[in-house]
Formats: sequence, structure tokens, C-alpha cells
Amino acid sequence: MRNFDEPRLHPVEAMRNDIDRLTVLRDLTSEPPLQTLVGLMDELLAEDWQPYNVSWAYHEMASAVLHAGAAAVTGDRWRDYILYAILQRDNLFSLSAAAGKRDEVLLAAMAADLQIMHQLFLLDDSILRHWCKELLRAGASGEEEGAFASWSASLPAADYGKGPIAQMRAHLNLSEDWGKVAPVLYDYFAKHGSGSFLGGKRFVWDGQALTADLYDAAARPPEEGTPGGLALKALQGGARCFAFVGPEGSGKLPALCGLAEADPATRVVFAEGVALSRLFALLAAQPLDFLLCFPSGAPRLTALERFRFPRNVRMVFIVTQSGDAPLPEDAAQADCVIRFAARGEAALYTAK
Repeated sequence: MRNFDEPRLHPVEAMRNDIDRLTVLRDLTSEPPLQTLVGLMDELLAEDWQPYNVSWAYHEMASAVLHAGAAAVTGDRWRDYILYAILQRDNLFSLSAAAGKRDEVLLAAMAADLQIMHQLFLLDDSILRHWCKELLRAGASGEEEGAFASWSASLPAADYGKGPIAQMRAHLNLSEDWGKVAPVLYDYFAKHGSGSFLGGKRFVWDGQALTADLYDAAARPPEEGTPGGLALKALQGGARCFAFVGPEGSGKLPALCGLAEADPATRVVFAEGVALSRLFALLAAQPLDFLLCFPSGAPRLTALERFRFPRNVRMVFIVTQSGDAPLPEDAAQADCVIRFAARGEAALYTAK
């Protein structure tokens, strides 16, 4: 390991050691942004360091940060990633909190990890460029000092987005001691759920994992007297299984998504009926309500009865058909049928 000829531990080495101390958030070290940061630090600390390797490792990290996919909220993509990793990546702490299981040992471990993550959060690209240029100048490598990319920009003010996640982003960004934020973070996950549920309203279950739904229609809370409004009334009245029936283009999907928009704690999950027991376990562990949507012809309701539906899950069948044709077996067993008519025609609400 390099000797920086300083009486105290060099910041690079100190931070590298801190990363190795992560416990609850240790899986983040295998994700590209943090993994490439570790690679860069190892190059800076290597006895036989090479100028090209240092420059390559820096830009490998820059690429990972720019491709991380975190919402741009602070003006610094690295800081955006750190906020995303803490708030929107599932971990033992967030999952336990979402399930209402408070564990003081886990809370203390998360507080320690948050202290480390705060130091990483403050590590902007100018500090890394300084470390790299310091080393290159010391080695008289001839590497151009201006050859290091940036992943931050000056913004008038941070834009944290909307909703509860915006409040937590702001809380972390403005806090001077992240260790003290752990109890606040627990309450946040316990109330609003964990992982991807915090960043979206609609999801797709493929039998293995939940992913954000690409359907991008502008959903709005349903208006009274519309099919969506009738469905919302039935939902609030305790209906457990719905059938949305109507011709192509009659508004069934926007109405379904509108139900989720009417309640901040409701999410829509589109499923093909595979590995449902796994899905139910995942949804049951969240402090949220779910509308589980099946296309017509998916597993029949009778087949689903062998599974125990979580109390926070309602079923919705989407049936595309016109006229008074008999309903498919699954939709016929719903306790609430909403018929969506072609444009200009009246809708019919049927409650069994």
C-alpha cells in the first residue's frame, strides 16, 4: 500500500477502510458506483501505481455514476446515487421496518452505516480529482490535469421531487449527522414501504421480481359518476375482487391506475399469475394496499383460492369484450363488476 508520508491516515485509506466496515448496506459494495470507487481507491493506494490505471479507474467510476439511473435531484449524480441507494434499494433494515419489525441491534447497525454513507455522500468529484492529480503530480507522470470528467453541476436549488420520498431526500441532504437519522428512516419505511414501492405507483410481476411498469398514461383520481368513480366507491366500501369489462379503448386501464392515484398508499401490480405465493409474501410485508391486476384468461379465480390472499391485496380482472356476452369464469366470480361502455354510452356498475 502506498505511503503518503503523512503522520495521520490519508483520507483515501481512511475512507477505503470505512467502506469495508459497512454491514446492513454491504451489498452496495457490489454495485457499480461503489465498486468502481473502491477500485479507484485501490489504484491510488497501490505501491506500483500507474498513471494510466489511475485515470482509467477514475473514468470507470464516472461512467458508473452517470449510468446509475438515480433520479437527478441534487445536481450531483454521485449524491443522487447515495440517496437512491439508501432510500430505494431494499435492505434488511428497510424490509424489517416496512414489515413493522423494530430491531434495536439492526437500528444501531444501520446508524453506523449511515455515518459511513454520509462521508461518501460528501465525496464530490472535485475531491477525487484532487486526489488523482495530487498523485500524478507527485509522480511527474505528465498526465494532463484537466483530463478528468465531472458528474456534478451547479444548480440554483435542489429539486427533491414530490411526496414523502422528497421529504426524506431533503432530510438527508440537509442533515449534518446521518447516524441520528436512522430512527426517522425507520418510521419512513414503516409508513411508506421500502424499495421500488417508494418511487412508483405501477409495477409488473414476472414471477421473479417486480419492475416498474412502462405504461406512462397520465393517470388522475377518478371523478364521481364515472366508471372509475364507481370502482373507487366500491373499493372504499370493502369490495375485494373487481372485474373491469368493456371494449378496446374504453378506459379500463386509466381507470385502474386512477384508483392508485386517489390514495397515496395504493399501488397497482400487473401479474401473469405465476409464482403468486412469492408475490403475496412480498406484498404482505409492505404497509401499503395493492390492486393486483390480471388480464382476462389469466389463472381463474377458483385456481387462486388455494392461495391465501393478504389483507392488503385486492384483485382486478381486465376483460376486453363488447355487448352483453357472458363474462369469463374469472370475471363472473368478482364481487364488483364495472362495465365500461364505448365512448358516448353509459357505464353500468354491478355489485354482488
